Amino acid sequence: MPLALKKTGMSPLRVLTVAGLLLISVGSLLWLRGTLLRPKAVASVAVFYPENIGNDPENAEASCQTTVRLLREGQLPLAKDSTATISLKPDWRAQTGRSKYFMFNLHSLRFLECLVQAGETGDTQALDQAKQVVLDWQAQNPLKGAVTDWTWKDNKDGWEEHATSWRSILLSYLYRVSAQAPQADPDFQKRLSDLAETQGQLLSRNEIYMPDHNHGLNNAMALLALGTTFRELPESRGWVDLALERAEQQMRDNVAPDGIQLEQSGVYHFYTLRTFLEIAHVAEALERPMSLAYRQKLDQMLGAAALMAGSNGKVEGLPYSEPDQNLTDHYLKHWAELDLGPDTPGRRLLEQVRQGKTQRRLAVYKEGGYSFFEARPAQDLEIVFHTRILDAPHAHQDALGVTAMLGDQPLLVIPSANLPKSDDYFLGPQAHNTVQVGKLEQKPTVKGPQGPLVSFLKWNKLQGAAQKLGLDDWLLAERRRLGADELSLRQKAVDNGGKVLAFGSSPSLDYVTAEQRTYDDVTHIRSVARIGSRYLLVWDRLQGKESHDYTQTFHFSPQAQMQVEGSTGSAQQNGQTLARFVQLQAGVGSNLCRGQQTPQPCGWYRDSTGHTQPTAALRYTAQGEQAEFLWVLSAEAEPFTAQVKTVGTEKPYQVLTLSGKGGSFQIRLEDLTLRLENASR
Repeated sequence: MPLALKKTGMSPLRVLTVAGLLLISVGSLLWLRGTLLRPKAVASVAVFYPENIGNDPENAEASCQTTVRLLREGQLPLAKDSTATISLKPDWRAQTGRSKYFMFNLHSLRFLECLVQAGETGDTQALDQAKQVVLDWQAQNPLKGAVTDWTWKDNKDGWEEHATSWRSILLSYLYRVSAQAPQADPDFQKRLSDLAETQGQLLSRNEIYMPDHNHGLNNAMALLALGTTFRELPESRGWVDLALERAEQQMRDNVAPDGIQLEQSGVYHFYTLRTFLEIAHVAEALERPMSLAYRQKLDQMLGAAALMAGSNGKVEGLPYSEPDQNLTDHYLKHWAELDLGPDTPGRRLLEQVRQGKTQRRLAVYKEGGYSFFEARPAQDLEIVFHTRILDAPHAHQDALGVTAMLGDQPLLVIPSANLPKSDDYFLGPQAHNTVQVGKLEQKPTVKGPQGPLVSFLKWNKLQGAAQKLGLDDWLLAERRRLGADELSLRQKAVDNGGKVLAFGSSPSLDYVTAEQRTYDDVTHIRSVARIGSRYLLVWDRLQGKESHDYTQTFHFSPQAQMQVEGSTGSAQQNGQTLARFVQLQAGVGSNLCRGQQTPQPCGWYRDSTGHTQPTAALRYTAQGEQAEFLWVLSAEAEPFTAQVKTVGTEKPYQVLTLSGKGGSFQIRLEDLTLRLENASR
């Protein structure tokens, strides 16, 4: 018998009978409550509206003019991974050459934002064009069946959940602008209101809501837009209530206690941060402020964003990101509008980073899974160490991955900047700066809810019936009580995906030691250290229950030219030496690949536009039940010396000695800790 049924002490039939009686009784109470206590309409508050596609945040007006021109010429592209374009009379059907992201942007109607914006400033032609496109979309894309008949399978394009959320935000914007136009159009406003009612009813369903994904946060913002705009609809106040409740849930369950959004993506940390900020801003205007816990974690997210962006405002050190884009400018243009309190830590740190006033420091985010070795601009190595991965929407298999740069010069890079799920190579550990174990995959496993009662509680028809009776909230509570809901991202952040074991910081040594067990029956411990300003140490120890092939890999930028001879090597670019490196572990093989396809792909880089090109991948190999790698990089052009020796017999430890332009250091390497024994610069 399933565990959930054992806990109730009742048979499955009795559980279902009691559930049915509760459905009827609770439904009557909710109907009575709704009749006697009908809420007042909410105040009119504008909600954030989507950035137009391809918008340049530093030149938004010119970018919008280009968008409108291309749309009118029938040449507006909607996705980086598709060559298809659209006009003011779009073909709404899926076609060859139209990617999933293209179809999302098409049906979200976000491409109309610039036309609506022009209409807001008095351009009646632009406003009329936007209205005609919306009416055409409405005519060509009816919802299949009733709202309660919606399924994921039958609504991949026009009524896909994410497109519906963004379309709701766009339509709310259009409704406000057209209501203020010199020539009122009550028929159009009524048609928009009817469409908004359908979309709001759909988005409020629990079935369509994604509690462990940024799409769920966009769902909350969409309901907030609809609820504050279409105030004549009886559901409007309920949509606002639900939006704020879901936003609180998203912050509580999908952002780590230290402020890292857990989708394993640099872009989505900023993307969700912007949305959390906007929801808090609207809630303040409604005189319904978000909880203290929400606002405190929001400030922590600002601080984490500052460390992710580093001294140049770009996020090169996290997977699924846009390393060519200044994310603080693009996503956080309006962050200062929200009063989180005087001089809060996150706000202060972000402001310092935006002003280029970064300092050398080590910031360890244990729960969030990242350690940031912050740097003084162009003086210190800037390092990001990914200490935990989890089963998240945008996760890569990069447990204990590391990246490094000096100023604006990337040294160790993430070769899959974006679009990882389109190619197994870019998703796997072989495409990251970590250790690959044979052909094993990194799997941060966590068991989710199972059993027939769980399946029944998640049954589509039961959810539809509950909503018709006004009992969807009760059903949701029962699902949560019995463990039948999907796990939140915080619940998926388990120790086998990685955990910090030790760390320390001093003026000449910053280090973090972490462990991950995502490979079956293999434990991987890695220590990453910044020694002085320009040395990087990566020390790996792996222990398996059987013999494996172990490969320690480091990826350099596509522009770097590599020279490797035995255990030493260097990276050059434009005739200048960027870095030198050495593998100090005896008995380790080395090789270099670049643009290799057979026998296995190796040495490839994919940028944020989807363009793939060869890049250098430096690989060190060992075989056995256990393996050890000890690698040092110097971000100086001049040669350096490095040697390691073992000291003691009962409790042996190693002493690493480094000497070069970056200074001379002696580091004691113990089991998990690193200790500076001598330093001179």
